[in-house]
Amino acid sequence: MNSQPIDREKLIELAGEIRNGVDMNFEVDALIIEFESHVPECDIATLCSYDWPTDTIVDVSLGMAATKRALNEEELRQLITAMLEGPADTEAEEMLRVMAFNHNCQHPAETDLIFFPHEIFGTHDPTVDQIVHAAVNGKV
Repeated sequence: MNSQPIDREKLIELAGEIRNGVDMNFEVDALIIEFESHVPECDIATLCSYDWPTDTIVDVSLGMAATKRALNEEELRQLITAMLEGPADTEAEEMLRVMAFNHNCQHPAETDLIFFPHEIFGTHDPTVDQIVHAAVNGKV
């Protein structure tokens, strides 16, 4: 990891250069290495291929490491509650919620437990505890 801190605006600029370079078939390996030296645990090349605004790509990159943390059942319950209450303040925060849930979910349906519960539980309104149980145990 690079020991010199870099601000969010510089990362947005760097991600934009990566995206533009890829679009123009330029070599971007050095830019990718530079970005990832400041934000380890992200795959900036893949993120830049998505049709997301560059600032969203950077915000997802910055939050990605935290999504790989194991949540206890209470933290998982809080995450599910937040997801059920509605969208997050930003698109990046919404994506990070999904990543954190999927990382902690043992059920193959993953976020379908939340977004399409009728297909899994046979009801549109499972309780948060039912979702936590399915996510933790891998079965309904």
